[in-house]
Amino acid sequence: MLTVAISIVKMTLRKTGPDAAAREALIGRLHALARAYELLSDSAWTRVSLRD
Repeated sequence: MLTVAISIVKMTLRKTGPDAAAREALIGRLHALARAYELLSDSAWTRVSLRD
């Protein structure tokens, strides 16, 4: 899981640079990752709708 987070950080900073916009983009992406993980965990790692 940490490898995924590190990849998100690298991708975000490569595209936006290390400024306030980059931090906001990074925080948003990490929140999305956390939400996806939560949905999968709650569903016992079965199918989850992308709309959720």
